[in-house]
Amino acid sequence: MNEARIRERRLARFRLHQQTRPGPPGQRDADPAHPRPFPSSLDSPVARERARQLAGSLRGRLLTTPTGVVVETETRVRLPADLAALGRLPYPIDPGRPLVFLDTETTGLGTAAGTLPFLVGLGSWEGDEFRVRQLFLPDQSDEPAFLDVLAAAIPPDAWLVTYNGRAFDWPLVVTRYRLRHRAPPTHAGHLDLLPVARQVWRHRLQDARLSTVEVGVAGVVRRHDLPGALVPARYFAYLRSGRPSLLLDVARHNLQDVVSLARLLEVLCRALRDDARSPLVDPGDLLGLAHAFARQHRHHEALQCLDRAVASANAAAAAVAGGRPVLVERIAADRARALARTGRHHEALEAWLRLAERGGPFAAFAWLQVAKYREHMMRDVIGALHATERAGALAERARAFGRPLRSVERDLPRRLHRLRCADVMRARGAPELAQPVAERHGIGQPRQADPLDAEARDDGSDEQRALRRKRRRAEGAAGEPRRDPGRQERVTGTRRVPDRPCRYCRQSPALEPIQGPGQMERAAFAQRDHDLLMRPRKQLDQPSAT
Repeated sequence: MNEARIRERRLARFRLHQQTRPGPPGQRDADPAHPRPFPSSLDSPVARERARQLAGSLRGRLLTTPTGVVVETETRVRLPADLAALGRLPYPIDPGRPLVFLDTETTGLGTAAGTLPFLVGLGSWEGDEFRVRQLFLPDQSDEPAFLDVLAAAIPPDAWLVTYNGRAFDWPLVVTRYRLRHRAPPTHAGHLDLLPVARQVWRHRLQDARLSTVEVGVAGVVRRHDLPGALVPARYFAYLRSGRPSLLLDVARHNLQDVVSLARLLEVLCRALRDDARSPLVDPGDLLGLAHAFARQHRHHEALQCLDRAVASANAAAAAVAGGRPVLVERIAADRARALARTGRHHEALEAWLRLAERGGPFAAFAWLQVAKYREHMMRDVIGALHATERAGALAERARAFGRPLRSVERDLPRRLHRLRCADVMRARGAPELAQPVAERHGIGQPRQADPLDAEARDDGSDEQRALRRKRRRAEGAAGEPRRDPGRQERVTGTRRVPDRPCRYCRQSPALEPIQGPGQMERAAFAQRDHDLLMRPRKQLDQPSAT
């Protein structure tokens, strides 16, 4: 029976389309002056009846436009929110503009022409109530009307709030408008909460799906929810059978998505409220917000978040036995770095000292920071050397336990060599070590002409330049690389970082490669193969003495 109804419906639409096309039968396809009118549910009694049944089942209303029909539902949820801190967020959003929360349900996961959004949920605050409008596409032929209603529902000065909307939802909507040769709706800005969730809440989430984020952050628990992977199949089943009950679960799923977006934004604003009435905020959330502020060079706001994170982390650690968590140490390290970026260097030094003397996973890095401050800010070579040696001892211990500190080990050889040379120069009575940087000889003065540079600039005749090029080619053919004296390269990952010579002895420190046990074994095998290949042929032919 359903297949017969589908064939009857398609035949009726085809006949109607043939009757409404203007011009003689031989000229209707070739004459561009008489385009084909696109049929809609207004031209089919069966499609109109299906749209009415869908509106009745969803408890909505039927919107009739000159280009087709659209089903609209409206739901109001009690959701008071304090958005006073919205303007302080480290993300692009204007609190003076209306917020429109947008979520779509589509026929697939692509953004090309074959993917069709058949349900769009739009949410906005009206006082203490959150209003959600849902626009349903009853038939694919009603897409022009669907796009008209959607364009009228988004104000031009609105600020969109989506979840992965920058990469999926909004580009798909723009594609549908362009396929109809129309301009997409204008809006003032767009806030995507997916990067926010990955940056602020990733420390307590298994993944970044909206269903996971709303449970871990907003405490929303869905019951009997339709998985998003089954939404396209439900819509295709509705188009084949015409049963509106198939879309009830899809409507509830989309409604909860839009409401969850509003709850997540309210939780984000709550984290920035620093009054006494605000509840205890997760210190990891404040740490993520501090990182977001630091990326925008808003270091004072980042320091405020870190101060609150320290208080919150200490309160949380006091209730948990077993010592201080790693999160407290990470927050303390970031706070010391933020103090230095705001110009409070003495407080930053005290913070690094407390973190270094307390021990933990960041102690070696903290001792390196203490060495930097003592060397460059206080001109204390002995203190800087002592701090560097403490960092080296901790790095050696960590490597012995199988947890090497790569960043600390890369910095140690060069710093130790320079500080030991500076200690020797200080013992010899070098006066420039006690002077500030700005007063040292050569700082701020024009560079003196070097006779070697003058000789290099004097190229001489063409014959001399040709001889020099020939000599350089001969050196390259002999396998002698041309290197700058006093410089060497160390491999850091996939990059080659040139090491500057020591400022005191003008020599590069001897750098040892940082290798694990497996890398050392592979290097030994590679060296043995290299030695075998480099031996002369006659030595390989001779029998071994053993």
